[in-house]
Amino acid sequence: MSDVLTSEKVYSHIFLYLGDEDFINQEFCEAGFSRVRRLPRFNDSVVKYAHSRLDTFAAFDADIRWLTKDIARTAIYYAALVRDCVFGVATVAGLWQSAKRDRVCSRGRVMAWVDRAMKLGLIQVTPGHEAWTQRRLILDPRLGDAIAMRVRSDVAALADLDPELRAAGEIAWPDDALKIFLSTLLELAFRKPEIVSGTPMPITQLMHIEAGMEFLAYLIIQGERGETQVIDDVRVAMSDCAQLLGVSRAHLYRLLDTVTAAGLLAPAGDHRVAITPLLYENLAWVVTANLQLYRLFARRLIRRVQGANR
Repeated sequence: MSDVLTSEKVYSHIFLYLGDEDFINQEFCEAGFSRVRRLPRFNDSVVKYAHSRLDTFAAFDADIRWLTKDIARTAIYYAALVRDCVFGVATVAGLWQSAKRDRVCSRGRVMAWVDRAMKLGLIQVTPGHEAWTQRRLILDPRLGDAIAMRVRSDVAALADLDPELRAAGEIAWPDDALKIFLSTLLELAFRKPEIVSGTPMPITQLMHIEAGMEFLAYLIIQGERGETQVIDDVRVAMSDCAQLLGVSRAHLYRLLDTVTAAGLLAPAGDHRVAITPLLYENLAWVVTANLQLYRLFARRLIRRVQGANR
């Protein structure tokens, strides 16, 4: 089976269908991000977003948690959903292409992810005469359900920052809501790759470590609030944190050493770490990027529901 997903004509057709060019140009830029950062409830929403991420992580079963425990695994997961849900044809070869295009991981990591997903019964390969990497993958509905749950939770967490997000959280979502979200994510991956893939930042090191982003959410929630940033410093209860994130204490110590060396954390004594201005700036960028994605999704979701009700 040839992989039709590499066709720029296919992507262009979707972009023309989705629209919102003015919104994308005005909001997915430095000025748009700055406007978000100045919103009065921004810091409060960062904390709510952290709660959302940890809550959905805890709600995922162990299989889903493994498949999403770092940025590379998560990127492969989303690529599989995009190719299956948006285009109706996901293949291992297609996942290789996505990983190469987005520069998130090697072919070997894609194979390891697929192998694990197959052993967990979350992905099956259809029979056929082609090489197995070219055959269509059948994804278990649990994969889509988990991301739909995360999207709903994140939209609710960030609703104070945007009236359309609040409105989206209050309406009944149609069956194709996940497809709308994934189509939006796909479009931005091509139109604004610096947003979806992320600009080079020290926080990227944290994202690539297993449970790195969950650890950051833990720090935000446990921390003391400061006047000018989300948190001042945090006492890390290593055993409790390791159990919460599903990693060993040894892994957690290595994670701490890595992010401290990157200048994201600073020792504060008595098993405490201080959140540096660098980490806060990086974190604010990540939350803002996600907020803008959800705002664009919410606009399209509301239009979809309104159109269906006419």
